[in-house]
Amino acid sequence: RMPSTLHWFKWEAYFTLLTGLSLLVVVYYLQGQGSLVLPALAQSVGHLGGVGIGVGALVTGWLFYHGLLLSPLKDKNNLIFVIVVLFVVGVAAGLSQVFTGRAAFIHVGAMLGTIMALNVFFVIIPGQRRMVAAMEAGQEPDSAGGTAAAQRSLHNNYFTLPVLFAM
Repeated sequence: RMPSTLHWFKWEAYFTLLTGLSLLVVVYYLQGQGSLVLPALAQSVGHLGGVGIGVGALVTGWLFYHGLLLSPLKDKNNLIFVIVVLFVVGVAAGLSQVFTGRAAFIHVGAMLGTIMALNVFFVIIPGQRRMVAAMEAGQEPDSAGGTAAAQRSLHNNYFTLPVLFAM
Protein backbone atom coordinates (compact mmCIF):
# COMPACT_ATOMS: atom_id res chain seq x y z
CA ARG A 1 0.00 0.00 0.00
CA MET A 2 1.31 3.44 -0.93
CA PRO A 3 2.20 5.41 2.21
CA SER A 4 -0.26 8.26 2.72
CA THR A 5 2.48 10.92 2.81
CA LEU A 6 3.60 9.93 -0.69
CA HIS A 7 0.00 9.82 -1.90
CA TRP A 8 -0.50 13.46 -0.88
CA PHE A 9 2.99 14.42 -2.00
CA LYS A 10 2.28 13.30 -5.56
CA TRP A 11 -1.06 15.12 -5.74
CA GLU A 12 0.53 18.29 -4.37
CA ALA A 13 3.17 18.12 -7.12
CA TYR A 14 0.60 17.45 -9.86
CA PHE A 15 -1.80 20.15 -8.64
CA THR A 16 1.03 22.69 -8.44
CA LEU A 17 2.13 21.84 -11.98
CA LEU A 18 -1.39 22.03 -13.41
CA THR A 19 -2.27 25.30 -11.70
CA GLY A 20 1.08 26.85 -12.58
CA LEU A 21 0.85 25.85 -16.23
CA SER A 22 -2.75 27.07 -16.33
CA LEU A 23 -1.66 30.48 -15.05
CA LEU A 24 1.21 30.55 -17.55
CA VAL A 25 -1.24 29.86 -20.37
CA VAL A 26 -3.78 32.43 -19.19
CA VAL A 27 -1.35 35.23 -18.38
CA TYR A 28 1.24 34.83 -21.14
CA TYR A 29 -0.03 32.56 -23.90
CA LEU A 30 -3.68 33.62 -24.26
CA GLN A 31 -3.48 37.32 -23.34
CA GLY A 32 0.21 38.17 -23.13
CA GLN A 33 0.75 39.82 -26.50
CA GLY A 34 2.47 42.77 -24.86
CA SER A 35 4.06 41.04 -21.90
CA LEU A 36 5.70 37.91 -23.33
CA VAL A 37 8.08 38.91 -26.14
CA LEU A 38 10.35 41.95 -25.95
CA PRO A 39 8.80 44.87 -27.88
CA ALA A 40 11.84 45.09 -30.17
CA LEU A 41 11.23 41.47 -31.27
CA ALA A 42 7.44 41.58 -31.39
CA GLN A 43 7.37 41.80 -35.20
CA SER A 44 10.07 39.22 -35.97
CA VAL A 45 9.26 36.61 -33.30
CA GLY A 46 5.57 37.30 -32.86
CA HIS A 47 3.35 36.15 -30.02
CA LEU A 48 2.91 32.60 -31.33
CA GLY A 49 6.66 32.32 -31.80
CA GLY A 50 7.08 33.39 -28.18
CA VAL A 51 4.57 30.77 -27.06
CA GLY A 52 6.51 28.16 -29.01
CA ILE A 53 9.77 29.25 -27.40
CA GLY A 54 8.17 29.14 -23.94
CA VAL A 55 6.68 25.68 -24.40
CA GLY A 56 9.92 24.55 -26.02
CA ALA A 57 11.87 25.69 -22.95
CA LEU A 58 9.65 23.61 -20.67
CA VAL A 59 9.93 20.50 -22.82
CA THR A 60 13.65 20.94 -23.51
CA GLY A 61 14.35 21.49 -19.82
CA TRP A 62 12.79 18.15 -18.89
CA LEU A 63 14.36 16.25 -21.77
CA PHE A 64 17.82 17.64 -21.03
CA TYR A 65 17.60 17.02 -17.29
CA HIS A 66 16.05 13.56 -17.58
CA GLY A 67 18.50 12.55 -20.30
CA LEU A 68 21.40 13.74 -18.17
CA LEU A 69 20.24 11.57 -15.27
CA LEU A 70 19.90 8.55 -17.56
CA SER A 71 23.40 9.09 -18.97
CA PRO A 72 26.63 7.55 -17.67
CA LEU A 73 27.16 10.78 -15.70
CA LYS A 74 24.21 10.01 -13.40
CA ASP A 75 26.46 8.87 -10.55
CA LYS A 76 28.63 11.99 -10.60
CA ASN A 77 26.42 14.20 -8.43
CA ASN A 78 28.74 17.22 -8.31
CA LEU A 79 29.17 17.24 -12.09
CA ILE A 80 25.41 16.81 -12.58
CA PHE A 81 24.83 19.80 -10.30
CA VAL A 82 27.28 21.98 -12.24
CA ILE A 83 25.81 20.96 -15.60
CA VAL A 84 22.25 21.62 -14.45
CA VAL A 85 23.18 25.03 -13.01
CA LEU A 86 24.98 25.99 -16.24
CA PHE A 87 21.99 24.77 -18.27
CA VAL A 88 19.53 26.82 -16.21
CA VAL A 89 21.75 29.90 -16.46
CA GLY A 90 22.00 29.36 -20.21
CA VAL A 91 18.23 29.00 -20.57
CA ALA A 92 17.70 32.13 -18.47
CA ALA A 93 20.18 34.08 -20.58
CA GLY A 94 18.60 32.83 -23.80
CA LEU A 95 15.05 33.55 -22.72
CA SER A 96 16.00 37.03 -21.53
CA GLN A 97 17.10 37.81 -25.10
CA VAL A 98 13.59 37.10 -26.39
CA PHE A 99 11.18 37.56 -23.45
CA THR A 100 10.47 40.46 -21.16
CA GLY A 101 12.24 40.17 -17.81
CA ARG A 102 9.21 38.93 -15.92
CA ALA A 103 8.27 36.42 -18.62
CA ALA A 104 11.83 35.06 -18.72
CA PHE A 105 11.88 34.61 -14.93
CA ILE A 106 8.48 32.92 -14.92
CA HIS A 107 9.50 30.53 -17.69
CA VAL A 108 12.72 29.54 -15.92
CA GLY A 109 10.72 28.89 -12.75
CA ALA A 110 8.10 26.99 -14.73
CA MET A 111 10.83 24.90 -16.37
CA LEU A 112 12.25 23.95 -12.97
CA GLY A 113 8.75 23.33 -11.59
CA THR A 114 7.98 21.10 -14.57
CA ILE A 115 11.17 19.13 -13.96
CA MET A 116 10.20 18.74 -10.30
CA ALA A 117 6.67 17.51 -11.03
CA LEU A 118 7.82 15.15 -13.77
CA ASN A 119 10.46 13.76 -11.38
CA VAL A 120 7.60 12.86 -9.07
CA PHE A 121 5.44 11.46 -11.90
CA PHE A 122 8.05 9.45 -13.82
CA VAL A 123 10.67 8.48 -11.22
CA ILE A 124 9.85 9.03 -7.54
CA ILE A 125 6.31 7.60 -7.30
CA PRO A 126 6.87 4.70 -9.74
CA GLY A 127 10.07 3.79 -7.87
CA GLN A 128 8.21 3.89 -4.57
CA ARG A 129 5.41 1.73 -5.99
CA ARG A 130 7.90 -0.87 -7.24
CA MET A 131 9.64 -0.97 -3.86
CA VAL A 132 6.36 -1.32 -1.94
CA ALA A 133 5.15 -4.03 -4.33
CA ALA A 134 8.39 -5.95 -3.94
CA MET A 135 8.20 -5.75 -0.14
CA GLU A 136 4.55 -6.85 -0.16
CA ALA A 137 5.55 -9.83 -2.31
CA GLY A 138 8.29 -10.71 0.16
CA GLN A 139 11.05 -9.87 -2.31
CA GLU A 140 14.12 -7.71 -1.94
CA PRO A 141 13.39 -4.29 -3.49
CA ASP A 142 15.61 -3.17 -6.37
CA SER A 143 17.91 -0.53 -4.93
CA ALA A 144 18.42 1.21 -8.31
CA GLY A 145 14.86 2.59 -8.30
CA GLY A 146 15.27 3.84 -4.75
CA THR A 147 18.62 5.42 -5.56
CA ALA A 148 17.17 7.23 -8.58
CA ALA A 149 14.15 8.38 -6.59
CA ALA A 150 16.38 9.63 -3.77
CA GLN A 151 18.55 11.55 -6.24
CA ARG A 152 15.51 13.15 -7.90
CA SER A 153 14.01 13.99 -4.49
CA LEU A 154 17.25 15.66 -3.48
CA HIS A 155 17.28 17.65 -6.73
CA ASN A 156 13.66 18.66 -6.18
CA ASN A 157 14.68 19.91 -2.77
CA TYR A 158 17.50 21.97 -4.30
CA PHE A 159 15.18 23.36 -7.00
CA THR A 160 12.61 24.63 -4.49
CA LEU A 161 14.29 27.91 -3.58
CA PRO A 162 15.23 28.87 -7.17
CA VAL A 163 11.66 28.12 -8.27
CA LEU A 164 10.25 30.34 -5.53
CA PHE A 165 12.72 33.08 -6.42
CA ALA A 166 12.03 32.89 -10.15
CA MET A 167 8.27 32.68 -9.85
